[in-house]
This record gives sequence, structure tokens and C-alpha cells, in this order.
Amino acid sequence: MADLFESIVKEKIRLSIIDAQNKVKESRDKARQFLLDFYEDNQHAELSYIQKYGFHKKRLLPLMSSRLTQRVINKHSLVYKETPIRTIVGTDGKPTTSTAYSDFLTANPGFQVMKKKAERYHTLLNNHLFRWTWSKPNGFVWYIEHDYEPVFGSENKIYPIGYKIPMPPAVSNGMYVKKWLCISDEDYFFVDAEGDKSFDPAYPDGKNPYGIMPIVDYTDYGIDKYWGTGAKSLVEANQNFVLGIFAALHGVSLPA
Repeated sequence: MADLFESIVKEKIRLSIIDAQNKVKESRDKARQFLLDFYEDNQHAELSYIQKYGFHKKRLLPLMSSRLTQRVINKHSLVYKETPIRTIVGTDGKPTTSTAYSDFLTANPGFQVMKKKAERYHTLLNNHLFRWTWSKPNGFVWYIEHDYEPVFGSENKIYPIGYKIPMPPAVSNGMYVKKWLCISDEDYFFVDAEGDKSFDPAYPDGKNPYGIMPIVDYTDYGIDKYWGTGAKSLVEANQNFVLGIFAALHGVSLPA
């Protein structure tokens, strides 16, 4: 009887921890989507900052757009305003005359575009991933991942040892199947909502073919935490600016 009681208590504790973690993730995802909506000029009438003032439908009140967040973020992200000059060094640490990097840029023109975009999303969100894949017919393909879960080791909760990244839904037997890419320095496989593993046909052993994660984690690590708040104050200022425009153009005073 005591063993049964102990197992019930342990299960309740486990479920409560999972529930708390899910609530934290939901809150964080909502806050990050708030930043993305303003940067991508995708704020709309269904968002809470409009709903709480009673404007539930677009036709009831014309929506204003200043693109303030986007303009400030883009102006502030200047590292890739011009193509950075990089020098390839040899094993002795001295510069070489190798043209490998310029040859790489010529063969992969999308790299510079995606790096500039990655810098802007870093300024906006603080945390996101720059990921790439390579295959013989397609060459390099670049991805910016802002919807992902870092995986931490038992002794370190700041620097991830791997990542879980949602993939676009696939159709199987007439149904949409959601999968996540699970990747570390050693592993490279997919897992579905039921926890079942599957593998890339090119890497059926589930091992990372690169030997290292093909990911750059754009994160300014905190003292004791991984996630940052990004450009929250900027987006909140943008929000208040939009509400001020409403008041000026429509003759209504919106409560704070």
C-alpha cells in the first residue's frame, strides 16, 4: 500500500512539473510571437492589445501601421550592412591568399542575405538559431529557427547540448503528421507527437553526419538563464504609438 501511495505521489509531482514547464513555455512563446508580429507588421485585430479596447473586428476600426519596430531593428543591425571582410588563416595562424571564402560566397549567394536576416532577428528576439543543411543535389540550404526548444544537460541549464526543432507538417495516410528534428553533436533524427523515432533516409543510423551541430545559436547568454526578452521595450513603445495614432485619428481616448 505504501509503495502504491508513493508511486501516485511521484506521478502527481511529475505531472505538475510538466504542467508548470508547459505554462512557462506557452507564456514565452506568446511574448516572442508578440515581438515577431510587430517586426513583421503582422499585428491584427484579434490580438489582445486591440481586443481589450473592444475592437474585435477589422471593419470596426481601421488599423494603423508604422513599421516602427522593423525600422529601428533594421537600422540597429549594422554588422551585415556591408559584406564583412574575412581572412582565411593557415595552421600557423597567419593569413593566407586562399580564395575559398570568396568562392563559397559566389557559389552560395543566399548566405549573405540569410546572415543579414539572422542578425536582425537576433536584435529582435535575442534567441534564435541559424541552421543549415547540405545535400548533393541542392547544396547548402539555410534556415532561421525562432520556434525551437533547447536541450540542456543535467549540470548545465544555460548552454544547450542539443535542440528540438519543429518541422513543417507532412501528410501520411491522409493525415497531417507533426515531427521535430532532434539534433546534437552525435544525433540527428526525427520524433513525432507520440515519441516515435524516424530517420532521414540519407542518415538511417540516426547519427549526426556532420560530427558537430550545423547550428549557430544567436543568444546573448544571461548570468543564470538561457532565454532573453529581446526588444520588448521597443515593441511596447511601438504598441503605445499605434494606440496614440488611434486616439488622434479617430477621436477616441483609449485607456492605458
